[in-house]
Amino acid sequence: MKKVASLIYSFILVVLSLFILSPVYSVKSEGTNLIINGDFSEVSERKVGKKTIYTLNQWDNIGFSLVVSGDSKYVKTSISESGDHVLTPTSTRSLNAGVYKLNFDAMVSGNADISFRLDSDTYVNETISGQGTFDTYEFTFTLEESDDYGLTFYVSNFTEDVSLDNLGLYYLGEGVAERDAETFDGENVLTEWGASIRAHDTISGLRFKGRVNKAFFDEIIALYPDAEAGMIIAPTDFLVDCDFTVSALTAAKAVQICTVDRWNNEQTAETDNYYGFNCAIVNVLPYNIDRRFSARSFVRFTENGNVKYIYGGYEEADNARSIKYVAEEALKEAHIYADYQIAAMRYFLDTIYYPEATSVSETGGVYVLEYSGITGYFVLDYDRQEYTVSVNSFKVNGSERDFSYGMILLSESADIEISFSITANGELDGCPVKGKIYRNR
Repeated sequence: MKKVASLIYSFILVVLSLFILSPVYSVKSEGTNLIINGDFSEVSERKVGKKTIYTLNQWDNIGFSLVVSGDSKYVKTSISESGDHVLTPTSTRSLNAGVYKLNFDAMVSGNADISFRLDSDTYVNETISGQGTFDTYEFTFTLEESDDYGLTFYVSNFTEDVSLDNLGLYYLGEGVAERDAETFDGENVLTEWGASIRAHDTISGLRFKGRVNKAFFDEIIALYPDAEAGMIIAPTDFLVDCDFTVSALTAAKAVQICTVDRWNNEQTAETDNYYGFNCAIVNVLPYNIDRRFSARSFVRFTENGNVKYIYGGYEEADNARSIKYVAEEALKEAHIYADYQIAAMRYFLDTIYYPEATSVSETGGVYVLEYSGITGYFVLDYDRQEYTVSVNSFKVNGSERDFSYGMILLSESADIEISFSITANGELDGCPVKGKIYRNR
């Protein structure tokens, strides 16, 4: 009998492009995606009159539809369909016994139950949550027997539509160790102040730097040959009600885990008395450019079958940054950067803008904002500590659209009208809400 395995960890990558000093590390690769057309990019199309009908190749599904928007292709549930929503590759896969990683990008507003089955046995059965943006979730499980398997991915118990992309299954190896409790050592394991941006065509993102005391790490690796250094990176807003550790974040939120494959001071480590390293989040989506991310360095190793983490200290003021903030600060000293670096920073800042409303009105406590010629990701911007906004209606070119995610992508120029009510802590002096655009690039 194939046994159901427990969740080991999950993580989010909510990420972007371009950064200022070359990276000297890479995240370890798990190899080839074992799910054919897991990125949903292979589609067939046919014309019915003037309309193009798209069909997803290599997949059967119940309750999912294919969304094609420019070069972007993903699948989306229909909330009008009842029961489970199912994705099944049309072919089986030959899988060896061992440890596997299941990951996928999902846009969820609220909660959704997901499960992943091989034949009739369930190997991942979890509840995921989100705020209406595409985030990456990752789970690992152990497969006891080598065999040919039919793969099935289920979504159920959700109140809003769920969109999925980049569904992947990766073989990690023959065995996996359990995680032990974390410990802390702010003297020997450090996360350096701030962050940087790098302008590069292929490897890009927001980079954090860390270091570990050389004598300290040499002693650990002599005892535990699998010892490695790295960082955990998570959206800073996740840490409001969650400890900044792997166990806490994987239980309640999500976390990106980066590990180092070489030091950034290999030639000088002996005299520096430390090993330095860089870790980054990459391919940040436009609407995360002004979202802050936090980083914390760690050393981890396996002892008596348990994975142990030793964390460095963390201070939000020192170790949390957004790409927008870093770009703004760097441009204050634009004279020290090359033209292509300045262009990259301005590219990021130009991604975000506030369109001017063509009309602002208020009747009986209900506000209406109108905008013309809008494209990109549209959101409402206001002080969420001071105001609560309830959207009554959201119209695009006169037609009602779903704005329950708090964001909508307008692929083509459109006129929009938003009606909403505001609950405030004090007196309102005009409308404190305005539209905000993230350019879709």
